[in-house]
Amino acid sequence: MESTSTEITLLSKIFANSSTEETLQELETGKHQDKEDIDYFEDLNNLENLETLRNLQNLDDSNDLEDLEDLEDLDDLEDLEDLEDLPIRLDTLPIIILRQIFQLLGPEDMFNLGLVNHRTLNILHTLSSWSFTEQYSLQKIAANLKVIRRIDLSVPDPQGLYTLVRSHPELTCVHLNYCPYISDKELDLLLSLPLLTELEVSHADKYLTGSGLGMKEPRALRYLDLSGCNLITDFGLESILNKCRKDLKSLKLRECMKLTDKVISKLSKLCPAISLLDISLCNLVTGEGLASLASLDLNTLILQSLNFPVIQPGILRISKQCRNLETIYFSCSLEVSPEDICHVLSSCSALKHLFMSYCRSSEASSPWRLDLNSPLLRSLGLRGCSGLDETSIQSFSNKHKQLEFLDISRVNINDDQLIQIMSSNPGLEILNLSGCQSITDKSILCVPKLVPKLGEINLKGTRTSNHGILTLRSARFIRVIKCDHLLAETRQILLNECPRIQRIESFFHAEMF
Repeated sequence: MESTSTEITLLSKIFANSSTEETLQELETGKHQDKEDIDYFEDLNNLENLETLRNLQNLDDSNDLEDLEDLEDLDDLEDLEDLEDLPIRLDTLPIIILRQIFQLLGPEDMFNLGLVNHRTLNILHTLSSWSFTEQYSLQKIAANLKVIRRIDLSVPDPQGLYTLVRSHPELTCVHLNYCPYISDKELDLLLSLPLLTELEVSHADKYLTGSGLGMKEPRALRYLDLSGCNLITDFGLESILNKCRKDLKSLKLRECMKLTDKVISKLSKLCPAISLLDISLCNLVTGEGLASLASLDLNTLILQSLNFPVIQPGILRISKQCRNLETIYFSCSLEVSPEDICHVLSSCSALKHLFMSYCRSSEASSPWRLDLNSPLLRSLGLRGCSGLDETSIQSFSNKHKQLEFLDISRVNINDDQLIQIMSSNPGLEILNLSGCQSITDKSILCVPKLVPKLGEINLKGTRTSNHGILTLRSARFIRVIKCDHLLAETRQILLNECPRIQRIESFFHAEMF
């Protein structure tokens, strides 16, 4: 059963599969989303990773080795320096490393690997989590894996999905991306899984309405994402939520454009424990519907691409009653004054993360002049916001001095203004300057000194050169660099002199380390 040649062939397939992440990126930000959608997901991903980045910065170079409990085959860590002399064989690699490698496998390689020996087969069975971005026989997956607790599928085949779910009732997390052919039949089956806690069914926009569900015992769902299911009506969503118990925490209804105030006003009864709500692009929802959410204990509210004057009364009531509201995301296509925004958010004393995209305004009425009563504010997104001048930048620098995340992409800001902002916020950890065409090396040369904790920077669309980017090697905690053009020599210097670097992305090319 064991064969050295077979193992080397399989390993070469594994390590050659370097396009897995690029494929995932392409599906997540592909043709189904416009530019604003991509920006939206970038913001959320950065927000989720901010706490992780902060924790990583506090780690010493001599990291705790308690997580290496799976290194049972390498008892003496002093022998690690001799690993380069070992042959490249599956049976010489520790389990913790094999698990990470197997995550990159495609379905066919996965099944072939299961034939190598009992050790690899057992690892495959215990991994219990797979992501498949290619069309493959889901019936074969169901037949070959004994235990599957989590699946991430893109454009799944409905019949194959039905077989997979029926044969694996132990599933707890199901994420289906861009599944236009999924209907109420498959959704009903998914909601019948006894252990299901997370469910994502995005862009099921051909057959899924939610009105054809059977009457079964409610499930203990905590996370539900129906983004892009634009055929779901008020009645359909109510039928779906009735199949969930009262402990649903996160509900994403982005681009469910048939939903109205009728069902939104019932959310406080249907899911009273909800803390995250996304109703972006639900253009039939008004301030009256939002006002009914004030009785919920919301933590995160996402209202992208909604008409701010229409929803303003609802946000005002929510901000007054939802004392634990920490994150608000909205974008405005109409001119909105900072006075209106401050009036709406004046009661959000717990606000930590605020994202405003494409707020149009004059210099006299600029979002850069925001005077929020939010001492805990740590993340601020002003992507594409206008009205920036010398007076407003001075006001901004005086009022915001504790930011850790700042997104000023596609803003007409110059080097001197950026230096002023960085000087006022030395604790910045993530800085997005994408599309800031007036930014040059002048301000980037000041980054290591002014923001020493910076871990991620996006310089795409700026006028920075390789010389300026090389300055980032002096930034002690830099982990992610995104730029347009990067010479091979510059890349290598960054890799050699930035021990914490994890990702360098340039000119549609991403590289993980």
